[in-house]
Formats: sequence, C-alpha cells, structure tokens
Amino acid sequence: MDTQSEWNQLVFDTNKPAKWWHQRRAKIIGISFVIFVALTISVVLILEFSIWSPKNSYSTTTTTAQPSVWRSTGNMNTRREGHVAILLKNGKVLVTGGSDH
Repeated sequence: MDTQSEWNQLVFDTNKPAKWWHQRRAKIIGISFVIFVALTISVVLILEFSIWSPKNSYSTTTTTAQPSVWRSTGNMNTRREGHVAILLKNGKVLVTGGSDH
C-alpha cells in the first residue's frame, strides 16, 4: 500500500500544471512578441526618416543683392532722423542710415 501512495504522489507531481512562464509555449509567444515589437519600431523609424521625410528640391534659386553704395553725408550739423549711432572704442561716433531732415 505504501508503494501505491508513493506512485500516486509521483503521478500527481508529474501531472500538476507548471507555472505559466515555465511552459514552452509561453516562452515562444513572449519571445515572438518582443521580436515583433522590436521589428515594428525599427520599420516605423526607417519609414519615418526615409520615405515620409520631406524631399529636397532639385531646383535651386539664387538671389544676388545689389552692392551697397556709399555716400558721404556732408556736414553732420544738420538734423537727421531714422539713423543709428554707435560709439566706437576709439571715441569716435559712427552714424549709419537715416536721412537729412
């Protein structure tokens, strides 16, 4: 009788359900899910930066500005408006822009 109870215990231990993470199917599904997520993220990033990125224009537009013309202002004793005055390090004043009024 004692042998029968040991045999029953062995059969019970063998047939008892394993924890879900110890099962082969759960491992395969888990690893497959991780690989699927990694591949999905990779494909989305590749598409984001290669296919869906804005295309560069093959035609270029070049604009050239007219060269500035230097004019002397004459006597600085007359009133000016719309100008910019900058005090230089040597103590002189540089006045640019504006017009005589």
